[in-house]
Amino acid sequence: MVRRHGPTLAGVGTPALVHFDLWPGNILITPPAAGTPPRINGLIDGERVIWGDPLMEFVGVEVFGRADRDPDLRAGYLDAGGTIVDGDLGRRRLALYHLYMQLLLLVEMAPRGYTDAGYVGYVSGECPKRILAAVAELG
Repeated sequence: MVRRHGPTLAGVGTPALVHFDLWPGNILITPPAAGTPPRINGLIDGERVIWGDPLMEFVGVEVFGRADRDPDLRAGYLDAGGTIVDGDLGRRRLALYHLYMQLLLLVEMAPRGYTDAGYVGYVSGECPKRILAAVAELG
């Protein structure tokens, strides 16, 4: 699989700093006041930060969903200067990043000592399904 899909990643022309865990709990926001819009003040929990394909951020935003299909998120990402690779190449890159994230979630449970039965049960049940879906999407 790595040999077959390695060239897919060769299309990443300019790597960027990718947080890879941008769910709402990791974004510090100043609430709106006196007619001003909310403002992002900071990001926390950067242990997954990597230097990589900016497209990876769509996986970190919603690890059990498909944030890349959210029209508002896509529009905001493009308005902020991001680029989105659509078509077969983009689909394969996102499938690789989803595969990476699901493997990471499964593997990190032991060294992090996760014991919450709800979380462990959910990840143990959901990640294998999503791994198989990513592998199927890659062909």
